[in-house]
Amino acid sequence: MNKMEIVPRIRIGGKYYTFDKLPEEKVVEIVEQRIDLAMTGIHYERCSCQDDTYKNDRQS
Repeated sequence: MNKMEIVPRIRIGGKYYTFDKLPEEKVVEIVEQRIDLAMTGIHYERCSCQDDTYKNDRQS
């Protein structure tokens, strides 16, 4: 039986790349940017706290 494999790809400038085709620093940068955008969309923001990476700006 054949094994199925999921291969994540990132689109840059209209071209698709797998993580192994990009330098690690570039992958980390892209993933951080996308996580920040997603977290901002649900009203969280990055803070400089040691124990928490994000805080909810809706909390008092």
